[in-house]
Amino acid sequence: MSFGKKLKSIRQREELSQEEMIKRLNVSQSKYSRYERDKKEVTEKDDFVKRVAEEFNVEIKWLVAEDGNQVKPEENNTEIKANNSRQKEKTNIPLKDFMHLYFNQQSQMLQMILNKLGDAK
Repeated sequence: MSFGKKLKSIRQREELSQEEMIKRLNVSQSKYSRYERDKKEVTEKDDFVKRVAEEFNVEIKWLVAEDGNQVKPEENNTEIKANNSRQKEKTNIPLKDFMHLYFNQQSQMLQMILNKLGDAK
C-alpha cells in the first residue's frame, strides 16, 4: 500500500475531511493533495511523514514502506465501517495494516493505564 493510500485510510478512519487533515497537519491544500495522490516522494526523514506519524500514532516505517503483497482484496482486506453523521462509508484497509493500527492503539491505551496506575501511588 502506498503512502498516499495509507494517508487516505487514516483520514477516513478518523472520519476527517481533507480540510480537517490539512489543519491538523499544518500543510497547504496543494501539498496535502500531492501526498494523498502519491505525487510526492516520501522518506522517513520527511517532516510531513513525521507529523502524520506523531499526530495519528502510527510508525514512520509503516507509512513509508511499500507493500509488495499483491493478494486479492477480498482475501486480504477487512471492512471498517465509519459511522459519520453526514454519511456511512466503507473503507477497505488491508488486514495487515488494520491490525498494525489496532495493536498500536491498544499499546498506547495500555501505556496510558499503566501511567495512571503509577501516578496513583
